[in-house]
Amino acid sequence: NQRSSLKEKGFSKMAIALLVNNKRAVRRKTRNSTIQQGFLNWLEENDKINNYNTSDLINYFAQIYTARKLNINSLRTYSSAIKQMFHRDKIKLDEQDLNLFFKNIGEMSLKVCGFLRASDIHRIDDNRTQVTELTVKFIIIAPKEKRQGRPIERMCEVKAHTNSLLCPVQAYKIYKEKVAYLPCYNTHENNPSLKYNSLFRHIRIFLKSLSVDSISRIIKKVTNICVKEGSQIPKARAIGATLAASAGISAEKIISHANWSGYSMFDNYCRLTRDSDVNITESIL
Repeated sequence: NQRSSLKEKGFSKMAIALLVNNKRAVRRKTRNSTIQQGFLNWLEENDKINNYNTSDLINYFAQIYTARKLNINSLRTYSSAIKQMFHRDKIKLDEQDLNLFFKNIGEMSLKVCGFLRASDIHRIDDNRTQVTELTVKFIIIAPKEKRQGRPIERMCEVKAHTNSLLCPVQAYKIYKEKVAYLPCYNTHENNPSLKYNSLFRHIRIFLKSLSVDSISRIIKKVTNICVKEGSQIPKARAIGATLAASAGISAEKIISHANWSGYSMFDNYCRLTRDSDVNITESIL
């Protein structure tokens, strides 16, 4: 039994009493057993029960992350429990691949966090846009934020989505091919010396850029789909930040990604709810 096992390892009677009667450890052991059993069931369904590896673990995480809509903190709890199986069965775990998986999950959760103001979208200089297979990097000319009272340039990076129908990189390429294939130069409304090639154009007149008000109306139409009839339409930036926070992304990363001045900006103006998917009691106990 557990006491005999601990005694063989050299633990004293007092230490054994504390270890065996620790309710927190018992609850954690029960939770870990449930998590491990779920992974074992998945392995059995996929004929991997006697020959599993890191790729199987990542495939399992990918499946439950999507099906159960888990956040990244819950996945890390699962990872901690299942790692014990790898250690027990003396199976090598590729930490590099696992860390890359968690990194990408975090980045996916942050993708929707970087919604821009209508004025920022209006001031994208498309001449300086950098496009790869996986990313599009925009330069915003003199956004609302300033540094030491002086105008700045802000970079916004958009990453590809695995689903081509939802992929912003693909959308940009098609939009450039069909709509914004000719330059459309504007003068910055607050600084006449700044000129830039507008990205977003009028739907019927491709050489006419969309105004800030037009972009704002389009954003409101899209966000209106997300709310119930009669409810207040939230800010687009708040939707992204709230979803990222609910997915377990830290406030520090959200603030950095959105280029906000500090935590108060996120907490007071750009967080729609403080509801958490994390069971704090379960985590502590």
